[in-house]
Amino acid sequence: MAIDEIDNVADLIDNYAKSIAGLELAVAALNIRLNASPLINFRDALFHFRKLCQSIVNSKEYYQNLGAVDEHLARGAKDILVHLAFILRLRIRYLTQNDTAILLRAKKDRFKLNKVANRLGNLDLKLRHNFGSYNPEIIAKSVDVLTSSINETETILGSLGLNSSLRERFEKNFQK
Repeated sequence: MAIDEIDNVADLIDNYAKSIAGLELAVAALNIRLNASPLINFRDALFHFRKLCQSIVNSKEYYQNLGAVDEHLARGAKDILVHLAFILRLRIRYLTQNDTAILLRAKKDRFKLNKVANRLGNLDLKLRHNFGSYNPEIIAKSVDVLTSSINETETILGSLGLNSSLRERFEKNFQK
């Protein structure tokens, strides 16, 4: 019973590490600065996992560490996903409302970009308020929304024939 539970927790930690590594690559490709939360929470989850393995099964300490591992994995995953959704949404809003808006003359292009920004905003809200325990399926669905949003944005920008100029602005890091 306890060995199976510990194996499941180890699998969750492994899944978290792979998911975060993939998200770090996406963050780097889009020139977004990664916040430290996913890495710090990974470190803290490993600390509690080690304590979990050392504690007596079914003791208070065992369940506290089991909960702490889950909490750190959930918080780290939520933080990077919310950060990505927020920055991408900010960049899309920048494209549609600042000097580049002149290049987006067609209402349908602005509408499509605003639709993508709203999808990212909805993802942001869902993650902030309904994340709960660490769940690899939620991570996968969130990554799918982020990926489709990025692809759709690039398709819209590419269809304008101004892809390189707009893409550079889209990838620009707005952090000062």
